Amino acid sequence: MGRKRVGWWEWKRRCSSKATCHKLDVTRRAMPLAQDQVRVKAQTLFREAWDQFQSEQWHQGEVSVKTALPLWRQLKDPYWTAMTAYSIGYSLDKQRQATGALAAFRESAQIRRQIGDRSGLIRSLNYMGELSQRLGRGAEALGHYQEVLVLSRAVRDRGFEAGALLDIGSTLETLARYEAGLRYAQAALPIFRAVQDEQGEAAALSTIGGIQYRLGNRRESLRFYEFALAKVRKIKAKTGEAFILSNLGYIHEYSGEFEAALQYFERNLTVYRKLGDKEGEAKCAANINRMKWKLKQQLKAVEDIRPRASW
Repeated sequence: MGRKRVGWWEWKRRCSSKATCHKLDVTRRAMPLAQDQVRVKAQTLFREAWDQFQSEQWHQGEVSVKTALPLWRQLKDPYWTAMTAYSIGYSLDKQRQATGALAAFRESAQIRRQIGDRSGLIRSLNYMGELSQRLGRGAEALGHYQEVLVLSRAVRDRGFEAGALLDIGSTLETLARYEAGLRYAQAALPIFRAVQDEQGEAAALSTIGGIQYRLGNRRESLRFYEFALAKVRKIKAKTGEAFILSNLGYIHEYSGEFEAALQYFERNLTVYRKLGDKEGEAKCAANINRMKWKLKQQLKAVEDIRPRASW
C-alpha cells in the first residue's frame, strides 16, 4: 500500500505558518531527491567497476563495487545488492582470493534465492561450485552443482543443464566416484550437441576420456581424447588443445610408448609457444627431455640384451 494521502485541510492545519509550510514541502521533496542521488552514485560506481574489469584493473574494480554495495543496501534494492555482491566475488576471484570470492557469491546467492531470481541464482551457484572445487571442498561443490541442475531444468535452460551435468561428473571424478562421474558426463554430451555448444561438447569428450583412463579403459580413453582434440582444433580452442595433447602424451608415456608420447609433447610445445604460455612451454620442454632420456634408456636396454657375435 502507498503512503496515505494528506488532504488539503490537514495540510493547511500542519502548515500554520508560511515558514513551516515551506520547510515541510522541502522535506517531502528532498526525500526522493536524496534517494535518486544515492541511486545515481551507486549506478555510476557499478558502471565504473565493470569498465575497470574490462581493462583488467581488478583491484580498482573491487574498490568501486565495494563502495557501491552499502548504497544499494541503503536503497533496499535486493536485485542490485545481489548483482553488486556477485561482482565483488568476480573481482576477488580474478585476484585469486578464492575464500573471499566464495563469501561474496554466497551473499549474492542468498539474496537471489529470496527474491526468486533463478537465473541469477544459477550463476552464483555455478561460481560457488567452481570455487569450492578449487578449495578442495568436493562434497560442497557437488551440492552447489546439483542445485544448479535442478534449477536449470526448472527454467528449461538446456545449456546450463548440460554444464551442471558435466560439472557434477567432473566433481565425482575428483571424489574417486568414477562410474557415477562417467554417467553424468555421458548424459551431458548429447545435450551439448543438441544446443550446438561445441566448446561444451569438447569438454565433455575430454572428461569422458579422463574418467575412462581412471577406470582402466585405455583404448576408450584414447578414443575420446582424440575426438576432443579434433573438436578443439575445429573451434580453435588452443588452451583446450594444449591440455588434451598433454594428457595424450602422459597416457602413452605410462604405457611405455615413449616415441608416441614424445610426438604428442612436441606438438604440445608448439601450441604453448603460440599461446605465449612460458610456464606451459617450460613444463612441456621438461616432458620432451624426459621422453628422449627414456628412449635412450630403452635403446640401451635393447642393445644390452642383443646377442653378440662369437669369435
